Amino acid sequence: MQAVADQLDLDVLNPAFEKMDAVKIIDWSYRQFGDDLVMTSSFGDQAVALIHLATQIKPDIRIIFVDTGYLFPETHLYMEQVRQRFSLNVWTYRTKNDPIQYLKDVGENDPTHRKDRDACCAANKNEPIERAFKTIGAKAYLRGIRRQQAKTLRVLRDLANAELEQQGRRPLHKAARSPVPSADRKRLPEHRLQSPLLHASRADRRRPPLRKMGRQRQNGVRN
Repeated sequence: MQAVADQLDLDVLNPAFEKMDAVKIIDWSYRQFGDDLVMTSSFGDQAVALIHLATQIKPDIRIIFVDTGYLFPETHLYMEQVRQRFSLNVWTYRTKNDPIQYLKDVGENDPTHRKDRDACCAANKNEPIERAFKTIGAKAYLRGIRRQQAKTLRVLRDLANAELEQQGRRPLHKAARSPVPSADRKRLPEHRLQSPLLHASRADRRRPPLRKMGRQRQNGVRN
């Protein structure tokens, strides 16, 4: 499988993918990497678009969900509702840090705001993702980026090409309009963070109370 990945010419493939339908790219990726293809998801209100597309090609694709310790309870609820409704293969990886102690150790006094967001993400989001890739043995992964994030996408391409090349994984890029069909959209549970009542006061919404991180394993959860 790695031999196939080493032969990919990303400078040729990525421009070609820009003209292709997202489903065809996912299908190509699955034929290239098989079970070594995974995906990540934040289970935000728009995350189901990529999940829907990926599961049309590989229903049991492993979906990596990172519990940073600072997620809203509504995000956990939505993930679990969508997981059960569509029988998703979700693998949850948690930060190794106690969320309360971490903020104290790095001098973050306001739990609703980060003075060093990059450091917090590196410790509590990036590390679990890298641990997941290593544990699972992923050689390629799918990640959803909205088309209006084109500038961010260009930056991520440079970073991904530099970092993932060294780790044996190949970054494939696609910004696409991929709506969920109306029939499937009607089956989706409401994302509470996007409900009208919460949307009206979103500017005043604060992070959930911090919780202690336990080491208890749950079914389908990887620490």
